[in-house]
Amino acid sequence: MTPNDDLMGDIQRNLRYGDTDELFTYLNRLKVFDARTWHENCSKNQPLVEIKDSVLSSVNVILNLNLEIQDIIEGRASPDSFYQNHQALKARIKTLGKLFTKAAIWMKTTQQDRWLHQLMKATEDSDEERKKLTSLLANSTELNRRKAKKVESIKEQIRILRAKSRRIIEERWQNRHSSERTLNAKQKEATEITEGRLVITAGPGSGKTHVLVERITNLINSGAKPSRILMLTFTVKATAEMSARVEKNIDTDFADNPVIMNFNSFCKHMVESDFEGFGFEEMPMHIDPRMRRYLFEDLTEEGISEELVELIEQNPVVIDITLKLDDLLHNRSTDVEDVLCWFEEEVLTPSEDSEREAIDEGGEPSKDLALKRLTHAGLRLITPLRRFIRNNNGLTFGDQITLFHTRLKKEPAYLEKVCSDYDHVLVDEFQDNNQAQGEIIKLMSEHLTSTCVVGDPNQAIFGFRGANVRNLHDFMLDFAESGDLTKVDLDTCYRYSQQVVDFSEELISLNQDGIERPVIRSGWINSDSTEIFVQSMIDEASEAVEHGKMLKRKNLLGYEWDEMAVLARSLNYVSKVIGYFDNNDIPYVTTSSSNLFREEITIEAGMILRACIDPVGNAQAIGFLLKSGFMGVTREDAEILTRKNRYHPQGLFDSLTEIEGKYANQKTILAFHEFINSNKKLPSISMEDWLFSTMKESGIISKMIEQGANSSLSKLVSLLLTQLSNAGDFFRYPNRFANYIKQLMEGKIELEIEQVSKPGHVVVSTIHKAKGLEWPIVVMPSLDHRKSPPELNPEKAERLIVHHYFNENSEEEQEKEMIRIFYVGLTRVQDLIRLSRPLTRSEKSKPNTLFSVGADIFYVENIETVYPSIMQNPLSVNEGLLLNLRTRLEDSIGELRHGFEIEDLTKSIRALLIYHLEQLVVNEHSIDQDLRKLVQQMESLVGRVEYHEFTGETEVSDTQDLWRPKRYTWSMLDAYRRCPQKFAFSHVHKLVSSNNKSMTVGNLVHEIIENIGSLGKKPTGKEFDEIIELSFRNHVNKLPLLGEKKIEEIKEKVAIWNNSERSRNKAIAIERGLEFKFYGRDFYGKIDRVETDSEGNLKIIDFKTGKANKVPGRSGQEQLLLYAHAWQQNTGELPDLIAYDFVMEDQIEEKEVNPILLEKGLSRLIPIIEGIDENQFEAIPDKQTCQYCDFSGICPDRY
Repeated sequence: MTPNDDLMGDIQRNLRYGDTDELFTYLNRLKVFDARTWHENCSKNQPLVEIKDSVLSSVNVILNLNLEIQDIIEGRASPDSFYQNHQALKARIKTLGKLFTKAAIWMKTTQQDRWLHQLMKATEDSDEERKKLTSLLANSTELNRRKAKKVESIKEQIRILRAKSRRIIEERWQNRHSSERTLNAKQKEATEITEGRLVITAGPGSGKTHVLVERITNLINSGAKPSRILMLTFTVKATAEMSARVEKNIDTDFADNPVIMNFNSFCKHMVESDFEGFGFEEMPMHIDPRMRRYLFEDLTEEGISEELVELIEQNPVVIDITLKLDDLLHNRSTDVEDVLCWFEEEVLTPSEDSEREAIDEGGEPSKDLALKRLTHAGLRLITPLRRFIRNNNGLTFGDQITLFHTRLKKEPAYLEKVCSDYDHVLVDEFQDNNQAQGEIIKLMSEHLTSTCVVGDPNQAIFGFRGANVRNLHDFMLDFAESGDLTKVDLDTCYRYSQQVVDFSEELISLNQDGIERPVIRSGWINSDSTEIFVQSMIDEASEAVEHGKMLKRKNLLGYEWDEMAVLARSLNYVSKVIGYFDNNDIPYVTTSSSNLFREEITIEAGMILRACIDPVGNAQAIGFLLKSGFMGVTREDAEILTRKNRYHPQGLFDSLTEIEGKYANQKTILAFHEFINSNKKLPSISMEDWLFSTMKESGIISKMIEQGANSSLSKLVSLLLTQLSNAGDFFRYPNRFANYIKQLMEGKIELEIEQVSKPGHVVVSTIHKAKGLEWPIVVMPSLDHRKSPPELNPEKAERLIVHHYFNENSEEEQEKEMIRIFYVGLTRVQDLIRLSRPLTRSEKSKPNTLFSVGADIFYVENIETVYPSIMQNPLSVNEGLLLNLRTRLEDSIGELRHGFEIEDLTKSIRALLIYHLEQLVVNEHSIDQDLRKLVQQMESLVGRVEYHEFTGETEVSDTQDLWRPKRYTWSMLDAYRRCPQKFAFSHVHKLVSSNNKSMTVGNLVHEIIENIGSLGKKPTGKEFDEIIELSFRNHVNKLPLLGEKKIEEIKEKVAIWNNSERSRNKAIAIERGLEFKFYGRDFYGKIDRVETDSEGNLKIIDFKTGKANKVPGRSGQEQLLLYAHAWQQNTGELPDLIAYDFVMEDQIEEKEVNPILLEKGLSRLIPIIEGIDENQFEAIPDKQTCQYCDFSGICPDRY
């Protein structure tokens, strides 16, 4: 802590407690502070800073904005001209929210008056000081009054402008369609066919739901009994929406309404309504697919061979393979024993025979044979798994459909009995049903008056769940000769304009799958058009900023936040967009289950439930609740308790009753223990009753009622109750329910949009979850081609069966489904869609199919703005210049004059070179090797450009301001300590050093160990080989530096580390970046690994690839002490140990950490920081060091 920090702290304490004895002395000491000291303290200690200048500069911006808005209101300018062309206005709008917040703080005169009054009291002995402060107070109060009035005036004008813009938006929406809302000819035809089989193809926005409601209404009006109409939807949400619309459209008693259910619920209902006929002795319980893997704990004791039990214990991946193949065969309605016999005879036995001799001689089975053995084990386990589930009265999603389908097929009498309850069946989203579901409808249609299936093969995106894209096509083929088959194409889209129709049709035409598709047209009747933007950004961080700015601008112009969506294939693709939303107060929800736990109350609720289920096994939850102050436990007491049990965390709960006099408040600790103990899950209490009781006792229920139905807490409770209702006795083992809550909190479960959506929040979702929904504004970022992650054994086993047994090309179908996924994302839009890709996400970044098709049709806008300070933007200045050079040259080529191409191109290249080299000088950056090489290549074509004066190698003038880093890092401190002059070359003058052999080895080893740790378990031999291969491939251009010997050594040493005991410790964090403060400066550091060892010690590790000659804590080795300080500052917990892991020497050196060691070690860093601050960059010449220095050629003081 600095003396300045002490002084400011003293002043704050005096102000807080009204102690004026020493305040006047402190205030006088502030007068001697220089400008820099004031600046540093202003940002940290407001409002204890200059009063009268508080917000004047910001108000100037607001005043200018007010004048321009007034021009718009009075007709002197149009909103479009300002919002599209005025960059200055855009910049002001961007900061408007923050300015209002800042202004609001200063407008609260109660707080300002309070401390000004205390200042007045502190100066009552000095007339001069009192007069100054009195005048200042008067001026400040008057200024604040004027400012408050002006700000309110501006806010009101913005509200008026936004309301006007909103009215325009809504008028545009109304004018797109006829006010009469009647059915078009095709829609009407689809509703009037009351007999036979009807296939309706319905593209996005074609009014499919409206047609189905009208069809049901027409059937009833034609004499059909409502209760004999069965409507099957694809999702629970679609069921609720359809039910509401049908009930509104027909006039009938509730008891006689049409039967509307989603397909899975219908099959489940049929099984439950006659469970004895399906072989159950009592009503079966539902088992969530995610929970099936826990059944293997019991399955190994239920009559499977010892060989399989041993295989599961040695290679748990067999469980994942079994579940993957079980789903596959359920979806395909395929007999397990048939596939198993075929696999043994046609696949496994020939491979075993071909390798038997080599294996008998001591050889290892090939990777191909190893996979086939695992696949065989998975197939063998399916039948015991299903039998175990059945014997324990369980019912999975797959069982619901398979059992019902099998019985319909094998028992004609049962089929007739089922169909005797219905005359008409309608099926929505038929393309998303699997093969078994498709066959159920075909079987039932033989006994019904009418069967109507509706779908769009272009939107079949659930292949990973077994959906059959050819369901519609096969249905028509099967009944083509029946004489009662009719096909109606809903070919008018009312969601978006013809521009999007043409774009989407161009995209889907890439799928050559033999499925007939109708020609679509837009149903908009006005001249309105959906806006389509195709843009390339510098990188993902720039993408996030640009999209965030656009959405904020659209919100200012009248669109609500919940009328916007960000869609991607995976939420991982939009992590930087989410980060920008977090940092810029854009309200949003995501479909990740972790979205429910963004508020402290839901985190606390999850931890309370986990702790009460199993207080011993959930020590993490107990520790969290203690430290959060639950039941009034103090922070100090929580620290003592958790430290006392850090070696045996399972004993934390029991230790709460073994407290002595050293605790600040023993009553709260005992109350905490009593609460947990009295709310433990007991075998005699049902899970539903326990959940309600615990939530009531903890106050969760009252808080849920207070926050309302749309709160995250209400949505969480609803989700848990639904899960318990579906799962029945499966959660009789409480640890399974605790694990389910843990998975929710860790974001491992993706929820439906309706489970997380909130009014006034942007939706950030995967495209799969967005199907069936629409938004006025849609953003689809990160549209670059991404290499699929390495295929794991479960996926390989599935592909093996699909390819050889079902004779399908899974890779080709995946490519087709990817196009359909992009089609679905594109067609969610109404008013505006923005497609973008980052140009520099990876070295081989290229656009994906959607972006490529869009680029062929529309102009691609290259947005070249770089945001290097946003979210650890990895793009260097020179990389940005290289990218800008390339795009500008591409633009120049398109503008060459006919007959003057060479002359124009030469001038263009020279002008670009000069421009970019000048930019380097302006921004004080030097030229790295890649950019220098490109410049030289260009000069060979267009002549030399004099750029030696732009190299950045001149010395810093004494008259220049002192150089300061925006934030410090350990590498900076270490570099300065070794040689301040070299530090200046690298960090001040931005000269680039070469990537040497040691750096390449270090980068490789770190990447491999990071990828191993990210698995969360010890990798199998195959997974380890894949990680090694992927890491070396990422560094392929640098491998020649190493040579074969060093490459093999790296592989060997990493394998030794992977098999060592120290790799078994539980990882808490891997490559964790931390921002922290030290000696009043901003720091950033990245910790290689944080883990807990077998004794419960919290340990920070830094991996080294050099020689084992460093001991943590010894003089000169303060890196880990700095990281220990960072971890304590971010988490409140000081690590127990710090360690260097010398991977290449299979050695670890560790040391215990204590406050004295920490303070002593960190004190050695203070002179280094002060040396950098004072720009003391004298060289430290040394023969050995200078010989290998990258800057020895330009260093004036080299050895």
